[in-house]
Amino acid sequence: MNIDSQDLVLIFDRGFNSEDNIDMIFGKMRILGGLKRNQVTDLMGIPKCEYSLLYMNEKGHKIFALESGKRDVLGNEFRIVLTYNEHTGFNQQKQ
Repeated sequence: MNIDSQDLVLIFDRGFNSEDNIDMIFGKMRILGGLKRNQVTDLMGIPKCEYSLLYMNEKGHKIFALESGKRDVLGNEFRIVLTYNEHTGFNQQKQ
C-alpha cells in the first residue's frame, strides 16, 4: 500500500508542540494540535458569550467553540479554534 503523507493528519497534544517538531513535519502532512495558554495569552480574555455551542458530550456537558482566525504560532501560520468545556471551566474556577 502506497500512502501519500499529504493525505495524513497528525494529531498531537500540547506536549509535542515545539517549533522544532512543527518544522520537522510542516508541509509533509496536515497538523491538528493543542496550544498552551501562554502561546495565545491574548485570546484567553475573550468573553465566553462570544463562543458558540459546538456539541454536548456524552456526560451532557456543553462544549463551546470560537474560531479566531489565522495567526503565526511556532513559526508557521495556523487556523486557531478555541474550545471551552463548561464543566471543566467551572471546576477550574472552584480551585
